[in-house]
Amino acid sequence: MNANELEYDALLPKLAPLQSKGRDESATFLNWFLENIYRLESTEADDCICDNGNDKGIDGIYVDHNNEEIHFFQSKIRQNANGTIGDNGLKLLSGSIDQFNSSDKIDQLLAGDANDQLKNLISRSELKNWVAKGYALVGIYTSNERSDEASNAYIAGNPRMRVFDRDVIASYFVEADQGAGITGEFKFDVSYVEPLSMTIANDEGNNVQVFIFPAAALQLVHLSGIEDTTLFQKNVRYELGNTPVNKSIQKSIFTKSEHKNFSLFHNGIIIICESAKKEGNDLTIVNYSVVNGAQSLTTFFRNKSKLSADLRVLVRVGVCILCKHAPARSIRPLERWRPERQL
Repeated sequence: MNANELEYDALLPKLAPLQSKGRDESATFLNWFLENIYRLESTEADDCICDNGNDKGIDGIYVDHNNEEIHFFQSKIRQNANGTIGDNGLKLLSGSIDQFNSSDKIDQLLAGDANDQLKNLISRSELKNWVAKGYALVGIYTSNERSDEASNAYIAGNPRMRVFDRDVIASYFVEADQGAGITGEFKFDVSYVEPLSMTIANDEGNNVQVFIFPAAALQLVHLSGIEDTTLFQKNVRYELGNTPVNKSIQKSIFTKSEHKNFSLFHNGIIIICESAKKEGNDLTIVNYSVVNGAQSLTTFFRNKSKLSADLRVLVRVGVCILCKHAPARSIRPLERWRPERQL
């Protein structure tokens, strides 16, 4: 995406499909941001937003359990293409976050005159519980303006604040035709299961093919691009490192008796590709990328020696028929993965 596409006149058509929800422009922009940059499902994005009066300076709240953070959003959409963010909005958001920094303050909010939508969001997300557990409070300021000297200086001195101006948003946005991260093919051995195959019509009226099956972790670790992260599409919530989620996955990997239950509590892995075809015992994907499940795959990869044939995770393969592939790097076509292959 070009940053100029987030200027007011160019942005409005992108927001049009969401305007039927009856929110003002800034809240609609936040809705678009949550779906396209945070990659939330539509219902989950809706549940994060509180856009009524007396919202205590908060437009939305999202609990990031991966990194043990609570994200408080303030969203602004401006008509002036040359406008800049400044630091006033950031200071106001920072002050608003202080209303949530203890269990007592949250109780006061719930007992006070805050609007019901905000109160319901606080209760539904169990905010008081996560604050008590020590989750970090983070301010997320989203705008179609550009950062300037004042906003950059404020952010530099306030590490709990993050700005997503139009340049940053454009850098994270993944176009439908941007393609996948790996050029080449990978063959899943699906001799042990018949993948569920579906054809789904998308918003543009095109048919998208989807395969769903429980893949062995022993297969998944052979996907190219895990170690250098080229397998993964850009995602603002994707973090490598020893996050709490990684620690939890690793604990399950180290407990062999839990392997057979892993797919019951894991959200699954989503792979997009240019083509997918089931032939015999093989499901072949071509030019592919992972858009959900990066932490699981990297944790599997780091702990190969602890994996067993019982450890499986639900995989959804979606064919992106609009892709005009722009490869991150080239690889040789991979040989078919077979259960007897050694790690």
